[in-house]
Amino acid sequence: MISDGPNAAEIKTITQLQELFDIDPEGALSKANFSHPLKSYRLIKADAKCQYVRDAKVCGQYHQHGYIVQTKNGIKLLIGHCCAEKHFGINDDEVKSAFSHLRKTEYLQRRQDKARQFLSNRERLIAQIDELLQAIDNLYNEAARILELLPQKTVNSLIDRLKRNDVRITWEYSIVQKEKNEIGRTEPVTSWYPVDFGLLRGLGNWLRPRSSSLLSDVNAIRNQLDTLPKVAHLTDSELKAAEAVIKQLERLKSIKIEVAKQRSLIREFCAKDNLWLLILLTSNHVLRAETASAIHAILGEPLESTAARIVTDFDKSLREKYRASGLRIAS
Repeated sequence: MISDGPNAAEIKTITQLQELFDIDPEGALSKANFSHPLKSYRLIKADAKCQYVRDAKVCGQYHQHGYIVQTKNGIKLLIGHCCAEKHFGINDDEVKSAFSHLRKTEYLQRRQDKARQFLSNRERLIAQIDELLQAIDNLYNEAARILELLPQKTVNSLIDRLKRNDVRITWEYSIVQKEKNEIGRTEPVTSWYPVDFGLLRGLGNWLRPRSSSLLSDVNAIRNQLDTLPKVAHLTDSELKAAEAVIKQLERLKSIKIEVAKQRSLIREFCAKDNLWLLILLTSNHVLRAETASAIHAILGEPLESTAARIVTDFDKSLREKYRASGLRIAS
């Protein structure tokens, strides 16, 4: 049997407990006067005093976790968890069964209360989920615009670098010098030196939207929420379904964080200085020119000359800067 009123989690102090249940502070609990347990409690402090008679005297142990019990004449008393579990009902199946039934009933009540509280916020949760679905859709559209503008080979190179966590862009330039060989004859010798252009920023899973399950995962949770009944008391199967959705809410939190992260990465990627590093992903002049054209389109800037000319001028300025005879991407 379980009493009406607040659940165990809501009873925090001995004062609350005494006011709600009119505990008799002078009473004593024994096998002879025990009727049934009413409710468990777990206080903030060990202020409850055990009233179970053990070894011909009242236990008197102060505790946090225990039970409110009712005697056969209707008096309400307290027994600590330790006495209830290890002494009072240790050799009495009927007493053990009564406390076990109470624990199971309270556990089910807590589950029902949590599910009801969850379902009372259904409309707010649906609105939040719809907002998240829109954010995911915006992310996909933002990513799609960039990926459609860039040459596919450039996108593949970015994905490959993401997989390898290789974001440093390095080229090499050559200097030809004349040196004497072993027999004293002068001959040209080519030496290569690195040029570090820095780190490519903003690479992330937004580069592979087709492999993402964010949208389907959130839609699945929303559909599960839609199917839950609008009733005060849930059946066992309905309760389990509600608890499954509650558990999935933690997944929604991580998805929201992931969406914000990917959108932030896209902003980093689309910074002008970062985008221009893309023409250094390959030594293929045609692909570099196509990438340069895409960069202007992403930035919304018109080409002031041909894309091929942009790449040629860049390489020329690099050669002049280092007085280089040649350039190549670092292996």
